[in-house]
Formats: sequence, C-alpha cells, structure tokens
Amino acid sequence: MESIKQLVTACRPKAVVIDSAGPAASLIVELTAAGIPVVTTSAREMAQACGSLYDAIRNGELWHIGQPELNDAVAAASKRPLQDAWAWQRKGNTDISPLVAVTLAAFGLASSPSYDVLGSIW
Repeated sequence: MESIKQLVTACRPKAVVIDSAGPAASLIVELTAAGIPVVTTSAREMAQACGSLYDAIRNGELWHIGQPELNDAVAAASKRPLQDAWAWQRKGNTDISPLVAVTLAAFGLASSPSYDVLGSIW
C-alpha cells in the first residue's frame, strides 16, 4: 500500500476509482484501511462510464497519445451486456486493464466531487 500512497501523493488524483465488481475490488478494504479514499462504481455506473468514454472518443472529445498497452487493450476490447447497457468484456486473451483504468479515471474525473484526495488522507 505504501507505493499506492506514494503515487497518490505524487499525482494528486481527483479520485481513486475501483469497479466494485472487478478484480481490483479486492484492494478496496486495504486501500481504505491505508487512509486512501476509494470511489467505487456500481454496475450501472460502470455501464455509464463505458458509454461515456465511448461517446467522448467518438465525438473527438477524448483521445490518447498512442501508448502501446492502451492501443492493444482498445484493439482487443469488446462489449458485454450489463443490465440495459454494456461494459467492457474483461474475459479474453488480451489484458484490457489499461482501457478499464482509463474508463474509471474518466468516470472519476467527471463525476467525483471536487475535493483534494490528499486532504482526505492526511
């Protein structure tokens, strides 16, 4: 947890966001115990996050500079039904965690209250 705390200190994120139904959910208790506030997404919020990211990219409102890991994740990504919407399909041969991370980061930036995460930690 010390490395994550150092990363939060160095980067000063608006939020630390974890999909409560994803594999990183196993970190929520430990992060919270370390004093790092965590924003979690419900299934509905994850679907909203995926749809919002997809729309922002298609509308030219969001782009990236061509990181190979993210390029590979985007190329391999597919959709899975989630309630009345969709989310990224995590099962497959290619790791799409970079795409999921970007999706959650965009969600956190757009929807988290405007506060200083560090103010909540220290």
